Amino acid sequence: MTSTGGIVQVSDISVGSGNFDSLSLLRSLVDLYGIPATILEPDQQDKAISQLEGGLEVERIPTSTHFRSTTGRIEFVSMVAARINQLKPRILIIRCSWNIPVLFRLAKKPPLVIYHATESTTYYGNFDPEFNRHARQWIDVVVFPEENRAAIDIRRCGFEEIPVALAYNSPTRLADMEEPIPPVDRNGRIYYSGALDVNATFVDYYGDSRMQVFPIDIYGYIGGSDPERTRKVLVNAGGQIRYKGFVDTKYLEAARPNYAYSLTIWKTSNENQTYACPCKFFESIASGVPPITAPHPQPKQIVERYKCGIVMKGWGFHDMLDAFTRAMQLYGTPEYDEMVGNCNIAMKEELNWDRQFERVRRLLPASI
Repeated sequence: MTSTGGIVQVSDISVGSGNFDSLSLLRSLVDLYGIPATILEPDQQDKAISQLEGGLEVERIPTSTHFRSTTGRIEFVSMVAARINQLKPRILIIRCSWNIPVLFRLAKKPPLVIYHATESTTYYGNFDPEFNRHARQWIDVVVFPEENRAAIDIRRCGFEEIPVALAYNSPTRLADMEEPIPPVDRNGRIYYSGALDVNATFVDYYGDSRMQVFPIDIYGYIGGSDPERTRKVLVNAGGQIRYKGFVDTKYLEAARPNYAYSLTIWKTSNENQTYACPCKFFESIASGVPPITAPHPQPKQIVERYKCGIVMKGWGFHDMLDAFTRAMQLYGTPEYDEMVGNCNIAMKEELNWDRQFERVRRLLPASI
C-alpha cells in the first residue's frame, strides 16, 4: 500500500519503456534517504505494468482520452497533482517538461523537488519559455543527461540560479557489472533496439539489398509517423536482417552481451534527437558491446574518448554502410578485442551510475 511522506516520481511514459535513467535516479534516492517511492505514470494500455522491487511502486493514471492528446494531458496533470496532494511526498521528481504543469496544481511545494530533464524542453512541442520560467520557484535541483541540452535549456528556461547536475544516462551500477562475453563466443551480429520509424530511425535503410548482407537483429516497437510502411520494410527485409519484435527488458538484457556491436542512430530533425543520449548506448558499453554510432555529440565524444566503438561520418545510407563494413572487417581482430576491453575501462572509470549519481548527490541535503 502506497504511504505518504516518501518519494513520488511523475513519468511521461510507462516504466520500462525507455526510462531506465529515471529508475536509476529513483532507486538511488530510495537508498540514500531510506524512504519508499511511488511512480505515477500514464495508462499506456499496450504496455504491461512493471513489477518493481526495493521499495518502488507503480500507479497508473487512466485518462478518458489518449494521454498524449491535449485534453488527455490536462486530465493527467490534474489527476496526478491531486494524487500528489494526497501522498504529501518529501521528494518530488518531475520527469521532463511534459509534466511541469503538475507543479502549478500542487497545494504545497514538497521539501525537495527535482526536475529530471530527460528530454529537451521543446521535445513535446507547444513550448513557452515563460512556462518553465514560472516553474523555477518550485524546483530545487535540475538533472540533465546531456551537456548541450543543459547549456540550451538553462539559458532558455532561466535556470541559472538553480543547482544543476549533469548525469549521463548510464543506468548500470558497478555492483551489477559483469565481465564481457569473450569475443570468440559471440554471435558476430549487430543489433539495434529502440524506436522503429522510417522517418526517425532510418528503418528504410534496411530495405536496400546492399544493407542486407550484414547480420543485423532489430528489436523494437513499431510506431511513429508511418507504422505500416515501417512494418512492411522490416517484415520484407531479406538477407541476414532479422526483425525480432518488441521484447521485454529482461530478454534484451540477456541477449545483448552476445552481440558483436550495437547501433545508435536518430534522425537529427529536432534538438532532442540531435543531442541524443540514449540509455541503450550506455547499456551496450556496460555489456562490453562496442557501439556503432551516428555522430550525435555525446556518443561521438565518448566513443572517441575511450576508443570503444565506431563513429559514422554522418547519418546517410552510405555512412551506415561504410561503418558496418568496417565493423565486420574488424570483428575477430585484435583491434576489435581492444574495443571490447575499452568498453570495460570506460564503464569502470566513468560510465557507471555510481559515478553519475555522485554528481547529483553533492547537490542534495543530507536528510529530508
